[in-house]
Amino acid sequence: MLTLTLVFVVAVGVPDAGAVTPGEPAHRELFDAAGNRYDLGQFSGTVAFGPGPGGTLTAYGNFSVFVASYTSGGALRWVHRIASYQGGSYGGFAVTPGGSVVVTGSVVGATRISTPFGDRVLPAKGTIDAFLVRFVGNDGHIEFARSDSGPGTDQPGDVALDGFGNSYVTGLFTQTATFGDPPTATTITSAGYYDGFLASYTPGGALRWVTPIAAGAAMGSGEHVTIGGGTLYVSGSWFGRATVGSTSFIASPNGYDAFVARIDPSTGTAAWVRLIHRRNTTNGVAAVLSLAVAAGGDLLVEGQSVGPVGFSPPGYSPTIIFGADGPPALFEARYAGNGFLRSVVAAP
Repeated sequence: MLTLTLVFVVAVGVPDAGAVTPGEPAHRELFDAAGNRYDLGQFSGTVAFGPGPGGTLTAYGNFSVFVASYTSGGALRWVHRIASYQGGSYGGFAVTPGGSVVVTGSVVGATRISTPFGDRVLPAKGTIDAFLVRFVGNDGHIEFARSDSGPGTDQPGDVALDGFGNSYVTGLFTQTATFGDPPTATTITSAGYYDGFLASYTPGGALRWVTPIAAGAAMGSGEHVTIGGGTLYVSGSWFGRATVGSTSFIASPNGYDAFVARIDPSTGTAAWVRLIHRRNTTNGVAAVLSLAVAAGGDLLVEGQSVGPVGFSPPGYSPTIIFGADGPPALFEARYAGNGFLRSVVAAP
């Protein structure tokens, strides 16, 4: 039986304008089992991440993405740059207990990954291209680097890792996007302006599977992904009508609603989908901010609402309504592994 364990996951990041230096709160930070710290962020100009050769980077283009690792005592282990001639932005990253790091993001033009071992260049494929890179070892050398994209816009959001080192990446794409390498490459086609995707890769970077999510929506995307206890979950948002697996649903008028879904990590097949609908269709908001699997196996969904939001399976009336008209409110919803909604409470 396939057993998967929860590892560290971060959600989608919003790039910062201007130079970013270690220690600023805008960083994404994760830790491995040995206490080493891993930072992901964006910088401009020239930034010193630590003393010694290779500790200072200069942005390539307007902005560049950096990935850095520090010891538990704060000494720089390594730092790398990811960019294109027009800059780059980060999506998510995940770290295994042993210190392997997987990073997602997007660039305009060819992706250039700069390490002390030389540059790895991924050719441009479309308007905005996605990248996925895995760094391993005490020196953070590249295990694999790939750009699975198409002629339009391709932007990955979050990434998670299972206990075997397989990667799970979610995001959005327009037009068509090709994942994997011949002869097993898979091309998916957007049925709306943009659709979401969820893809899985082996530890060596080979495609396991890819599937559209929020397919057919006027605009839809995958935004967060987490795995733990043998279960994979993804969340996203959509406008209009959308489909996850074989389940179709319609958003409330005049905006985006949110969904969460349980996915089979071996095949990418959706087991169930649950919706978070805006009840105020004038200026309401329903958004998922993060996903996590609790020790007992429940899915914890942290989100934000403006106005009341309803929680329900597709096609059913809400079983719980949270919030009221007024300022934004944070909530935490708890789902059992079979999709049963246990509770929705205000988040601290």
